[in-house]
Amino acid sequence: MQRKLATIMVADFVGSTPAMESDEEEAISRIDAVLNNVRTVIQRHHGRVFGAAVTPCLPSSKVR
Repeated sequence: MQRKLATIMVADFVGSTPAMESDEEEAISRIDAVLNNVRTVIQRHHGRVFGAAVTPCLPSSKVR
């Protein structure tokens, strides 16, 4: 039987509120860059992000 492990990951971007107030486009760009790095690491470990809302992402990976 093949099993999968699901994890809920929550991130807090410290200083995001002041960053959004001063330059919203730059703040969103930086947050997107961090989320892309997280996705890359998850994929490197044979997982996938199957859902995201605002800043959380939901990775999934096979248990070996």
